[in-house]
Amino acid sequence: MDKEIKKEDKKEVKKTLIIGGDGFIGRRLVEQLKVTGKSFLATSRRKKNSKKNYFDLLKTKRVPSWGNYDVVFICAGMTSYDKCEAQKTLSRKINVIGIKRLILSLKKTKAFVIYYSSSCVYNGNRKYHKETDKLEPRSEYSRQKVTIEKYIKENLKEYAIIRVGKVVNEAFPILSKWHEEIYEKRPITAYNDFTLSPILCDELVKISLQIANERINGVFNVSARTQVSYYTVAKAFCQKMNYKNVPIEKLQASEDLALKNIAKRHSVLSTAHLRKKLGVKSMSAKEVINKILHLYKTKYLEKI
Repeated sequence: MDKEIKKEDKKEVKKTLIIGGDGFIGRRLVEQLKVTGKSFLATSRRKKNSKKNYFDLLKTKRVPSWGNYDVVFICAGMTSYDKCEAQKTLSRKINVIGIKRLILSLKKTKAFVIYYSSSCVYNGNRKYHKETDKLEPRSEYSRQKVTIEKYIKENLKEYAIIRVGKVVNEAFPILSKWHEEIYEKRPITAYNDFTLSPILCDELVKISLQIANERINGVFNVSARTQVSYYTVAKAFCQKMNYKNVPIEKLQASEDLALKNIAKRHSVLSTAHLRKKLGVKSMSAKEVINKILHLYKTKYLEKI
């Protein structure tokens, strides 16, 4: 997303609640709100770090009364495809039962709720799914997302559901995995039939805060305007890091029990609705990957 978010003439968020403030997206929301000086509370499931703000979707049976908030971001949950597939009962307790309990408590407030869903709620048989397309989830994780989307629509009046592609930053875990494989003189392994349409985490946060500031109801697709395979990203990684003659082993996600239902699918979404409502233009997948590879190289490798 390469268009600056305009700040003038926008309603300011007075108090913000972030469920899962120590998660991947939650941490960046916290950082941005600190910079802007906004009033917020971020929950944590780590008791030793945050006794006052402790909240665990699995263990907390009664949702605490934190006070009245204008905006609530739901960032907590089990987000791993393979873990949700392998631990269906546990993941549903967290991603469905726990979040339903939370939403029910938010129903009593006037808070604007932002929920992060996934591009995998679509079947992925074609490129550029629109927000109005039929939802056909093919994994346990995406089925749970669809369940909560429906529950939000039935129980809340003011909300935004953000269906995102792969959210990335310079700490993209697979980059460290590849670096380790090279260090141990093993071939890099990457899926050739599994694509991503990445969005920079900082850009997602900017978009989310703009939606919150303007309280724009509805469903939004957020992804790059193109898609790439993990194998293509691996080749770009080797080129950027100047790793010559490093073998890259092609893996097939369709042969992985945890990923076979979402392999060979298109991950790129239509972001026309986002562009119309917010004036935000999507970056290409190549542009996003180049950015995170540059950041990874400068922030991590130069310290070694």
